[in-house]
Amino acid sequence: MDWLTTDYPEIMFEDNTVGRLKKEVWDATPEQIDAILAEYEMPSPSELGKAGCYVQNTARVRCIEKRKNNDILFLPIGCTENHGIHANSGLDTFMVTQILEGVRRYTAKQGREVNLAFTPLNYGGHPYHHMGMPGTVIIPKEVVEEMLIYTMLGLWNDGYRKIIMLNNHGHLWMLESAIHEFMKRFQLPCIVRVIEWHRAVREFSPQWAGPTVWRPILSTPTRARPPWHSCSFRKWWT
Repeated sequence: MDWLTTDYPEIMFEDNTVGRLKKEVWDATPEQIDAILAEYEMPSPSELGKAGCYVQNTARVRCIEKRKNNDILFLPIGCTENHGIHANSGLDTFMVTQILEGVRRYTAKQGREVNLAFTPLNYGGHPYHHMGMPGTVIIPKEVVEEMLIYTMLGLWNDGYRKIIMLNNHGHLWMLESAIHEFMKRFQLPCIVRVIEWHRAVREFSPQWAGPTVWRPILSTPTRARPPWHSCSFRKWWT
Protein backbone atom coordinates (compact mmCIF):
# COMPACT_ATOMS: atom_id res chain seq x y z
CA MET A 1 0.00 0.00 0.00
CA ASP A 2 1.20 3.50 -0.85
CA TRP A 3 1.14 6.26 1.76
CA LEU A 4 0.85 10.03 1.65
CA THR A 5 3.30 11.54 4.13
CA THR A 6 3.25 14.81 6.06
CA ASP A 7 5.82 16.92 7.85
CA TYR A 8 5.23 14.71 10.88
CA PRO A 9 6.54 11.10 10.65
CA GLU A 10 3.71 9.87 12.88
CA ILE A 11 1.04 11.17 10.51
CA MET A 12 0.42 9.57 7.11
CA PHE A 13 -2.61 8.80 5.00
CA GLU A 14 -3.48 5.89 2.73
CA ASP A 15 -3.19 6.72 -0.96
CA ASN A 16 -6.83 6.15 -1.83
CA THR A 17 -9.94 8.30 -2.19
CA VAL A 18 -10.49 8.70 1.54
CA GLY A 19 -6.80 9.19 2.34
CA ARG A 20 -6.38 11.85 -0.34
CA LEU A 21 -9.40 13.70 1.04
CA LYS A 22 -7.89 13.60 4.55
CA LYS A 23 -4.57 14.85 3.20
CA GLU A 24 -6.35 17.72 1.48
CA VAL A 25 -7.94 18.72 4.78
CA TRP A 26 -4.64 18.28 6.64
CA ASP A 27 -2.88 20.64 4.23
CA ALA A 28 -5.72 23.18 4.13
CA THR A 29 -5.16 26.69 5.45
CA PRO A 30 -7.52 28.12 8.09
CA GLU A 31 -9.22 30.09 5.32
CA GLN A 32 -9.75 26.93 3.27
CA ILE A 33 -11.13 25.14 6.34
CA ASP A 34 -13.60 27.97 6.84
CA ALA A 35 -14.69 27.61 3.20
CA ILE A 36 -15.24 23.87 3.64
CA LEU A 37 -17.25 24.40 6.81
CA ALA A 38 -19.34 27.04 5.02
CA GLU A 39 -20.50 24.41 2.53
CA TYR A 40 -22.05 22.55 5.47
CA GLU A 41 -23.19 25.81 7.10
CA MET A 42 -21.00 25.10 10.10
CA PRO A 43 -21.37 26.29 12.76
CA SER A 44 -25.16 26.47 12.99
CA PRO A 45 -27.66 26.26 15.85
CA SER A 46 -29.01 22.83 16.71
CA GLU A 47 -31.85 21.68 14.45
CA LEU A 48 -33.39 19.21 16.90
CA GLY A 49 -36.33 21.56 17.28
CA LYS A 50 -36.35 22.92 13.73
CA ALA A 51 -39.24 21.67 11.61
CA GLY A 52 -38.32 19.63 8.54
CA CYS A 53 -34.89 18.47 9.70
CA TYR A 54 -35.59 15.14 11.41
CA VAL A 55 -38.12 12.44 10.64
CA GLN A 56 -39.83 13.22 13.93
CA ASN A 57 -40.24 16.96 13.25
CA THR A 58 -41.17 16.70 9.58
CA ALA A 59 -44.68 16.34 8.18
CA ARG A 60 -45.23 12.73 7.14
CA VAL A 61 -46.06 13.62 3.56
CA ARG A 62 -42.69 15.34 3.28
CA CYS A 63 -40.90 12.37 4.89
CA ILE A 64 -42.35 10.10 2.21
CA GLU A 65 -41.21 12.45 -0.54
CA LYS A 66 -37.68 12.69 0.88
CA ARG A 67 -37.43 8.94 1.34
CA LYS A 68 -38.43 8.29 -2.27
CA ASN A 69 -35.58 10.53 -3.38
CA ASN A 70 -33.04 9.16 -0.91
CA ASP A 71 -33.71 6.27 1.49
CA ILE A 72 -30.46 6.68 3.45
CA LEU A 73 -31.16 7.43 7.09
CA PHE A 74 -28.59 8.51 9.66
CA LEU A 75 -29.14 7.62 13.29
CA PRO A 76 -27.07 9.71 15.73
CA ILE A 77 -25.82 7.85 18.79
CA GLY A 78 -24.75 9.65 21.96
CA CYS A 79 -25.20 9.24 25.70
CA THR A 80 -25.35 11.05 29.03
CA GLU A 81 -21.82 11.13 30.42
CA ASN A 82 -19.69 13.24 32.73
CA HIS A 83 -17.32 15.11 30.41
CA GLY A 84 -15.74 17.22 33.11
CA ILE A 85 -16.77 20.22 35.16
CA HIS A 86 -16.45 22.50 32.12
CA ALA A 87 -18.88 20.59 29.85
CA ASN A 88 -22.45 19.32 29.76
CA SER A 89 -23.32 15.64 30.07
CA GLY A 90 -25.21 15.60 26.75
CA LEU A 91 -22.11 16.62 24.81
CA ASP A 92 -21.83 13.38 22.80
CA THR A 93 -25.41 13.70 21.60
CA PHE A 94 -25.16 17.39 20.74
CA MET A 95 -21.92 16.84 18.82
CA VAL A 96 -23.13 13.94 16.72
CA THR A 97 -26.51 15.49 15.90
CA GLN A 98 -24.94 18.74 14.73
CA ILE A 99 -22.39 16.87 12.61
CA LEU A 100 -25.23 15.04 10.86
CA GLU A 101 -27.27 18.22 10.52
CA GLY A 102 -24.39 19.64 8.50
CA VAL A 103 -24.47 16.56 6.27
CA ARG A 104 -28.21 17.00 5.83
CA ARG A 105 -27.81 20.64 4.79
CA TYR A 106 -24.98 19.78 2.40
CA THR A 107 -26.89 16.98 0.66
CA ALA A 108 -30.07 19.09 0.52
CA LYS A 109 -28.21 21.67 -1.56
CA GLN A 110 -27.27 18.88 -3.97
CA GLY A 111 -30.87 17.70 -4.32
CA ARG A 112 -30.28 14.40 -2.49
CA GLU A 113 -31.08 15.24 1.11
CA VAL A 114 -30.37 12.44 3.57
CA ASN A 115 -32.81 11.58 6.33
CA LEU A 116 -32.11 12.04 10.05
CA ALA A 117 -33.89 10.43 12.97
CA PHE A 118 -33.78 11.39 16.63
CA THR A 119 -31.25 9.45 18.67
CA PRO A 120 -32.63 6.31 20.33
CA LEU A 121 -30.00 6.61 23.08
CA ASN A 122 -29.99 9.77 25.16
CA TYR A 123 -28.65 7.42 27.81
CA GLY A 124 -26.16 4.85 26.54
CA GLY A 125 -24.00 1.92 27.54
CA HIS A 126 -20.61 2.30 29.20
CA PRO A 127 -17.45 0.32 29.97
CA TYR A 128 -16.95 -1.03 33.48
CA HIS A 129 -14.55 1.71 34.53
CA HIS A 130 -17.36 4.28 34.23
CA MET A 131 -19.31 2.63 37.03
CA GLY A 132 -20.13 5.08 39.82
CA MET A 133 -19.11 8.16 37.84
CA PRO A 134 -21.44 11.01 38.94
CA GLY A 135 -23.27 12.56 35.99
CA THR A 136 -22.93 9.41 33.89
CA VAL A 137 -26.12 7.39 33.38
CA ILE A 138 -25.35 3.77 32.54
CA ILE A 139 -27.92 1.63 30.73
CA PRO A 140 -27.52 -2.18 30.69
CA LYS A 141 -26.09 -3.69 27.53
CA GLU A 142 -29.25 -5.72 26.87
CA VAL A 143 -31.45 -2.64 27.08
CA VAL A 144 -29.20 -0.67 24.73
CA GLU A 145 -29.23 -3.48 22.17
CA GLU A 146 -32.99 -4.04 22.29
CA MET A 147 -33.66 -0.31 21.95
CA LEU A 148 -31.48 -0.19 18.84
CA ILE A 149 -32.92 -3.39 17.38
CA TYR A 150 -36.50 -2.20 17.56
CA THR A 151 -35.57 1.30 16.44
CA MET A 152 -34.04 -0.22 13.30
CA LEU A 153 -37.08 -2.43 12.81
CA GLY A 154 -39.47 0.50 13.03
CA LEU A 155 -37.41 2.59 10.61
CA TRP A 156 -37.14 -0.34 8.19
CA ASN A 157 -40.91 -0.79 8.37
CA ASP A 158 -41.27 2.88 7.44
CA GLY A 159 -39.28 2.32 4.26
CA TYR A 160 -35.71 3.21 5.22
CA ARG A 161 -33.53 0.47 3.76
CA LYS A 162 -30.12 2.01 4.40
CA ILE A 163 -29.57 2.87 8.07
CA ILE A 164 -26.24 4.29 9.23
CA MET A 165 -25.62 4.77 12.93
CA LEU A 166 -23.06 7.50 13.58
CA ASN A 167 -21.55 6.81 16.98
CA ASN A 168 -20.02 9.43 19.26
CA HIS A 169 -19.58 7.41 22.43
CA GLY A 170 -17.53 4.45 23.69
CA HIS A 171 -20.12 1.67 23.46
CA LEU A 172 -19.32 0.51 19.94
CA TRP A 173 -19.39 -3.20 20.83
CA MET A 174 -23.04 -2.88 21.88
CA LEU A 175 -23.99 -1.22 18.59
CA GLU A 176 -22.24 -3.89 16.56
CA SER A 177 -23.91 -6.61 18.63
CA ALA A 178 -27.32 -4.98 18.08
CA ILE A 179 -26.82 -4.98 14.31
CA HIS A 180 -25.86 -8.66 14.28
CA GLU A 181 -28.88 -9.59 16.39
CA PHE A 182 -31.20 -7.45 14.27
CA MET A 183 -30.08 -9.15 11.07
CA LYS A 184 -30.25 -12.66 12.59
CA ARG A 185 -33.62 -12.13 14.25
CA PHE A 186 -35.53 -10.50 11.39
CA GLN A 187 -33.49 -11.34 8.24
CA LEU A 188 -34.70 -8.28 6.37
CA PRO A 189 -33.23 -6.94 3.10
CA CYS A 190 -31.38 -3.80 4.11
CA ILE A 191 -27.99 -2.23 4.71
CA VAL A 192 -27.20 -1.33 8.31
CA ARG A 193 -23.85 0.03 9.42
CA VAL A 194 -22.27 1.77 12.39
CA ILE A 195 -19.49 4.32 11.97
CA GLU A 196 -17.41 5.96 14.66
CA TRP A 197 -16.70 9.36 13.15
CA HIS A 198 -13.72 10.06 15.41
CA ARG A 199 -12.00 6.85 14.33
CA ALA A 200 -12.55 7.82 10.71
CA VAL A 201 -10.48 10.96 11.35
CA ARG A 202 -8.12 9.41 13.89
CA GLU A 203 -5.04 11.04 12.35
CA PHE A 204 -6.39 14.42 13.47
CA SER A 205 -6.71 13.34 17.11
CA PRO A 206 -4.07 14.05 19.79
CA GLN A 207 -4.95 10.69 21.37
CA TRP A 208 -3.76 8.88 18.25
CA ALA A 209 -0.86 11.03 17.08
CA GLY A 210 0.65 11.80 20.47
CA PRO A 211 2.35 14.84 22.00
CA THR A 212 5.26 15.01 19.54
CA VAL A 213 2.84 16.10 16.82
CA TRP A 214 0.25 18.03 18.78
CA ARG A 215 2.31 20.07 21.24
CA PRO A 216 3.59 22.46 18.52
CA ILE A 217 0.24 22.51 16.72
CA LEU A 218 -1.75 23.37 19.83
CA SER A 219 0.71 26.06 20.81
CA THR A 220 -0.19 28.00 17.66
CA PRO A 221 -3.57 29.83 17.78
CA THR A 222 -5.89 28.72 14.98
CA ARG A 223 -9.57 28.14 14.44
CA ALA A 224 -8.86 24.96 12.50
CA ARG A 225 -8.60 22.79 15.61
CA PRO A 226 -9.49 19.07 15.57
CA PRO A 227 -12.07 17.64 17.98
CA TRP A 228 -11.14 15.33 20.82
CA HIS A 229 -12.61 13.79 23.94
CA SER A 230 -12.53 15.94 27.06
CA CYS A 231 -10.15 13.51 28.79
CA SER A 232 -7.85 13.05 25.78
CA PHE A 233 -4.77 14.52 27.41
CA ARG A 234 -4.90 12.86 30.81
CA LYS A 235 -2.26 10.26 29.98
CA TRP A 236 0.43 12.50 28.57
CA TRP A 237 -0.52 16.18 28.43
CA THR A 238 1.49 17.26 31.48
